[in-house]
This record gives sequence, structure tokens and C-alpha cells, in this order.
Amino acid sequence: MTGSFKDLLDRAVGWYDPPQDLFDAAHRRQRRRSRRRRASAGTLAIVVSVLGAVLVWQAFQSSSSSPGFVGDTSWYRVGSVDDLRANRIMYVAEIETFVVAQPGEEPFALSASSPHLGERLLFCRTSGWFFSPAHGEMFDLHGRYELGPADSGMIGRLVRVVDGIIEIDSGSEIAPAPIEDGPADPEPSGPTCVTGTGTLVEDEPGFASLSGDLPAAERFPMETVEGAKAGDTMQSPAFVGAEVRFPAPELIVRLVGVDGSILDERSVSCEGGACPGYVYADLIFSVDAPQRATILFGTVEAGTLVWIHQIPVTLEPAPGVVPGSFVGTWYDEEGNPTYFKDEQGWHLELHVINGAEHCGWQSASFLTLAWPLGSDYRGGGEGDARAYVRDPEGVLEGDFAVPSPDLAASLPDDAEYTGYHRGDWQLWTSPSDVDQVVYLVAGNGAVEQWPRAEQLIACA
Repeated sequence: MTGSFKDLLDRAVGWYDPPQDLFDAAHRRQRRRSRRRRASAGTLAIVVSVLGAVLVWQAFQSSSSSPGFVGDTSWYRVGSVDDLRANRIMYVAEIETFVVAQPGEEPFALSASSPHLGERLLFCRTSGWFFSPAHGEMFDLHGRYELGPADSGMIGRLVRVVDGIIEIDSGSEIAPAPIEDGPADPEPSGPTCVTGTGTLVEDEPGFASLSGDLPAAERFPMETVEGAKAGDTMQSPAFVGAEVRFPAPELIVRLVGVDGSILDERSVSCEGGACPGYVYADLIFSVDAPQRATILFGTVEAGTLVWIHQIPVTLEPAPGVVPGSFVGTWYDEEGNPTYFKDEQGWHLELHVINGAEHCGWQSASFLTLAWPLGSDYRGGGEGDARAYVRDPEGVLEGDFAVPSPDLAASLPDDAEYTGYHRGDWQLWTSPSDVDQVVYLVAGNGAVEQWPRAEQLIACA
């Protein structure tokens, strides 16, 4: 299909609210569907000695990136920057520390001990805030004071990045911000994990969720009847349908990610107008690693948004987004994601997706690149966007004139590394032919040349 450039880009990267007929089809589809041995003296001993040295070196190389303390120091190796970016937030039980990597920000670490009385803090999935189950103090995602008996924000830890690996000084303490400097994030993303908001469950170390009905459920009865259900695993796009049994002009349906970020939100009315009745909400999201999430239903009462129902789910990346693949969100040289959503909407510098299965395009991959390089296409930056295609099986030949990729290419002499990477994959361009091709370089040195498409290609 073709269309205006913006329409096609929107369909290619999933920024817009797609027409209902596309989701009706999606709804129908979802409904159907091992020491070393020692040797004798002489030459053999020399060979084994050399081999042993190699093995030791390899073991060191492997262990140098695995979690654990760095030698006899207080520095603790957490993992790669890219992994943290994909997971957004991690709890490191060995040093009782939370590590956070938000889009566009440097990774930071916070002690899981409250500045109040040193009691243990948990992260509430629905609100996106840290809190103390013992005394109720609460802090936002950056550790700034929000509510309760504490007299400051959370205590920080020193963080450094060594060869792409995040390390935390477990013995350090960064003075927390005083109450006067907060609150900075005045609203939680959803219901807080405190007494009276539902049954509290620590579903994995460091993380709490609410279980069961929310307090307002009795006053605002509703039941989910279709689509997402508690415990489901979902890929984008997803949908949820509910029977609403109370009067309301509309409902708010919000998808909250593992770190409390709002991944999508819809204002929906019942079929035919105001509720009671049935409501349906389509949810679009992008994740690079499986993560817990919550679908929240809310209604406005006396000008205040009241949360009335929740559905705990697990979000999965789109097909092809697996460790070692080039499909999914890429990162710039600072380790910031090149495709993400915040309160301003979707931002894109570079993103790679697989073609849609229902169009038979799953063997093809599409690279959308903001142009000029470094532009933020959606976030207000000037510029345009380009599409480069990997179609080794020629599934697009019938409708689109896309050249075949060269999967055993060589880099031109003037090729330059853009800084964009995903795992071991790197994006290179050449000033002499960037208008025609880009180069994807794998960790083993293999080079693929992807040709540029004359237009953005979308499958309906």
C-alpha cells in the first residue's frame, strides 16, 4: 500500500491510532488463534601450558562481564548498559540497590534502605514509586521524596560504565535531596502500593504489585470480557474489552510498564455513547525485553481520576526482538535508546522491525532512520525519515521495487560508524552512497548492505 509520507511512516513504526478496521481484523485473529587435564613433560607440556593460558584468558573475559564484585573492591558489576536500558529498572539483591535507566538519562542507582529508619523499600509497579511497606513513606522513580515520615529523598550510589558494563559502588552514599527539593513527579502513574489500595504482593525481589480488586471497584462495577486477562502475555497491538455497569461519559485505559512508565493510554466511551455498556481499547507499545505490566481502568469522579480495575499482564517484544538480533530498539553512543515513548509521544532516530506475518513479510526487515542522522523525527526535531530494507527472499517484489540486500558485503573506504548499535550490531554509512544503502556490521565482522526503499512500506 502507498499513501502520504507521514501516513506510511506512522503505520511503519506504530505512532498513530490505527483505523478501527485494522484492529477489528487484529481482534478476529487473536480470537482464533564443563578440568583441564594435565599432560607429560616436553613439547606436549608446552602446548598444554599455552592452551591453559588461553583458557584462563577466555574464562577471565567471560567472567569480566558477569554479575558480581570487581576483585576485592566494593564495586559490583551489574550488567550491560543495553540490557539495563531494555529492562528499564533492576533490583540487585546482593547489594540491596535499585538501578534505573530512563530514556535520555544516564543510569543511576538508589539504595533500597529508607532514609527514615533504614527499613526496606520496594518498587510499586502500578505507581512507579518506591515505598516502605513498614511506615508508608514514598519516593518517585528518581528517589525524590513524595509522601510519608521520611525527612529526605532516597540515598544514591555511585555508578560507572566500564566497556559498556554498569558497575555500582555498593559502599558509597550520595546525599539524598532534602524534602524542600521535592516532590518533582507529583502524580503516580497509577494506584500506590499502600494499605487500602488492594492486597500487596512482592511478586519478585524488590518489586510489589497489587492483587485483587481495587477499593473503588465496589462503587464502580465492571468486568473484563474480552482480550487481555490477568496473567496474559501480550504483544503489540493488544486489546481489552469490558462491560461497564455504572454511568460514565468515558473511561481511561492506561498501560503501565515495569518502571511505572505509561506505555499507552486511551480515553474510551461505551459503544453507542456514555456507559453503562461495553468498552474496547486498543493498546500499542514497544518493549525490548519481557516485562511485567498493568492495564488500569479509571473514571473521573468530582474532577479526580479514580482507579477502579487492574489487569496484571506480561509484555513481550515484537517477533524477532531477541538477544543478538538486529530487530528492535537500537542505542546511540551514549547508550540512550533511539526509539521510545514519553509524555511527548514517540521519538525515533533509528528503529528496526520485522515485516508483518499476516502479509507474509516476516522474512523481511525494515530499518527506519531519521534524517539527517541524529534527528528526532517525532520529538520536534527538523528533518525527515528514510527506510532501508532487508528482503532476502524477495517477498516485496510483487508490489514494491526494492533491490535485494547484499548479505556478504564489504565496507567502502569512506565508511563511518554512526555510533548506533544494538548488542554486537553496528550501523555504518558511507557519504558516497548513503542515499542508496546503509551497512549493518555484526560482532564477527560480517557486513550486510541494506538498500534504501523509494518509499516507506507498510502492511495493512
